[in-house]
Amino acid sequence: MRTTSVLEQDALDLAVFMGEQGNGPILTAHEAAQLAKMSHGRFIAALNEGRVRGHRSGSAGHWRISLLDLARFVVGLTPT
Repeated sequence: MRTTSVLEQDALDLAVFMGEQGNGPILTAHEAAQLAKMSHGRFIAALNEGRVRGHRSGSAGHWRISLLDLARFVVGLTPT
């Protein structure tokens, strides 16, 4: 698990709060990868390996990730 800056921790706290109210905003894999400071390919690999929870949607099967699930992944929690 990596350490987080104060700003990152504030963002994660907000994501958890929003997640407790629902799942918060739904992100594309590209948006989630940018927020996680990862390459798109590495983030897709994490989705495929089940290290981050996401859902495929639409006819093209694009990944959708909740902000809460992204926050869990960034701080090193396993998907529930």
